[in-house]
Amino acid sequence: MLKYILKRLLQAIPTFLIITIAVFVLSNAAPGSPVDLIKAAGDLTPEAEQELRVQLGLDKPVAVRYLIWLGDMLHGDFGTSTRTNQPVWSLVQERIGPTLVLTLTSLVCSLLIAIPLGIMASLRPYSIWDTVSSFLAFLGASTPNFFVALVALYIFAVKLGLLPSMGMYSSNGGGLGDLALHLVLPVSITVIRMMGTYIKQTRGSMLDVMNEEYVKTARAKGLGEGTVVIKHILRNALIPIVSCIGLNIPYLVGGSTVTEQIFGWPGMGSLLVLSINQRDYNVIMAITVLIAAAVLVVNLLIDLLYAYLDPKIRLD
Repeated sequence: MLKYILKRLLQAIPTFLIITIAVFVLSNAAPGSPVDLIKAAGDLTPEAEQELRVQLGLDKPVAVRYLIWLGDMLHGDFGTSTRTNQPVWSLVQERIGPTLVLTLTSLVCSLLIAIPLGIMASLRPYSIWDTVSSFLAFLGASTPNFFVALVALYIFAVKLGLLPSMGMYSSNGGGLGDLALHLVLPVSITVIRMMGTYIKQTRGSMLDVMNEEYVKTARAKGLGEGTVVIKHILRNALIPIVSCIGLNIPYLVGGSTVTEQIFGWPGMGSLLVLSINQRDYNVIMAITVLIAAAVLVVNLLIDLLYAYLDPKIRLD
């Protein structure tokens, strides 16, 4: 097991480097720079402009700047934000918690809704449960996330005033109840987009497993239907579902960026959009590192989970 983990970590290094190189090159290739934005905001003499470029390292080639950034990053230094002149890590650290709250709550809620619906649809094919599940899966897969978010925001926050429209807490502060109210809209939008995939995957995986010999043997032994479904069918059907969760992690992060921007959620997604608009390269790269590391670690954990769900899998 340890040998497998070390092997996967070594394989992740080139993937990580490719991701950071691609983001660094693309962000620097975009029109404009921090100096251009400062220059457009006020008077900046040519001498001051050149001095600022040297100070920010923009006078060096992109390859040299990437190597400098990589060396600093490996020493735990993510640099300083050109927008706020604060350490990048302190800015990002403030946004990690809200993003985790939003994404993990959305993931858990979507699984709690989708897996039971998928199970009921597989146990009663072409029934009303199957029809409802198929409709929800189609709705979630076909409806644009940002469109649903704007419609929900208009109806429930603007017209009816039932839910808060922006932020994580009210202006006068709040506790867990206030946080839960602010989570309703962004979590609901993310769940609608995600649960369709999990419903279809659960239904298909359950139907594939139902006719296996060990399921027939379990029923022949007189085991209760609940035990057969949970212990023998669902457990063996979970591997494709777990794979689906791993594949959806990048989309979950990307979707939360759109959701955070619409609902003013103070997470990494909204900070990323702001940093891109302001050409704050150091913040962009810090968020890229965190997202890439999270995706690579989650995929490693999912591979380890395979071995737990299916004893026939030997990672060594």
